[in-house]
Amino acid sequence: MDKKYACWITVNRQCNLRCEWCYAKQSKYEQKSNLSADTFDDLLGIAKSMNVTHLTLVGGEPTLYKDLEYVITKSHKLSISCGIVSNGVRFASREYTSRLKKTGVDCIGLSLKGFSKDSFIYTTGKDHYTNCMNAIRNIQRIKIPFIVSMVLTPNNIDRFLFGVRDAINNGAEYFSFSFEFNFDNNSHYSMNECFKLFRLVYGFCKQYDELCALTNNQFSLHQTLPLCIWNMEFLLKMKEKQQLYTTCQLLQKNGLIFNTNGDLLVCNALYNYPIARYGVDFHDANDFKQTLESKSINSIYNKLCALPSNKCIDCSLWQQCGGGCVSNWCHYSLEELLYYYKVFKNSLDDNYYI
Repeated sequence: MDKKYACWITVNRQCNLRCEWCYAKQSKYEQKSNLSADTFDDLLGIAKSMNVTHLTLVGGEPTLYKDLEYVITKSHKLSISCGIVSNGVRFASREYTSRLKKTGVDCIGLSLKGFSKDSFIYTTGKDHYTNCMNAIRNIQRIKIPFIVSMVLTPNNIDRFLFGVRDAINNGAEYFSFSFEFNFDNNSHYSMNECFKLFRLVYGFCKQYDELCALTNNQFSLHQTLPLCIWNMEFLLKMKEKQQLYTTCQLLQKNGLIFNTNGDLLVCNALYNYPIARYGVDFHDANDFKQTLESKSINSIYNKLCALPSNKCIDCSLWQQCGGGCVSNWCHYSLEELLYYYKVFKNSLDDNYYI
């Protein structure tokens, strides 16, 4: 098998923060929801058979997972590099950071939840902004490769650069941004709710030049909205600088995502909707390959990746866009979105940025 897959494994649901926009809110951050070491071993064997060369561990909060050091070490034994996505709180301890360094962890994605002490508390219910800045300093000093990520929301889009500046002052060198998303797929957006999306794009573009100067162009935006609501000038700028990531692993069908039960998901945000169950639909690498290539699984991918509108058929941006996140179309149609977008542009005194 020549095709290479990316792989994410959710190791736990327990978390020490309560982010207002967390996609796993409904899991209630159950402390007992942990991936067993035996299940991990099986999933790792499956990953190896699927040409996975890098594994990303997610949660919950992976640093609270009791077998974290074991799974990182075990991954390396199969020549699979291993990184984690963390809120960074535990890395405020230099002792803990040094201990994890000894496992050979290959990289850390530190998700910064605010741009100040107050905004951090507003988003998470906890006062850990200073701890996260200390964490960035510790990780940088101990020399573990890392990226600082931020979710851009209506509450921080005008001030997120304060957090970027603080992170840089503590040693951060590269950033990844994404937009807040509503994971309630049963809600239909009003015009005002769509305006919130447009304001995120508008706010980002308005601060783009300052962000470039502040970070020396060392950032990327993984945006999940249709590209037709962007100013083409900014899209081209970001594309030329390799700052823009758009399509998700669904369109290439090259992502393997497993939950704490070992079940296969199409997306971490859809953690309650497995498309194949570990121990039922597959047990080992051979079973898994057959399941992944089955008609039922292909039917799910084909349905999720269908064109959201006939307008997309001849669109020159489709290969780069893919319609954005497939969950968008649970909230609005493309026709509704474009109509609201036109109204929004006409409401602005300065619509250069959108």
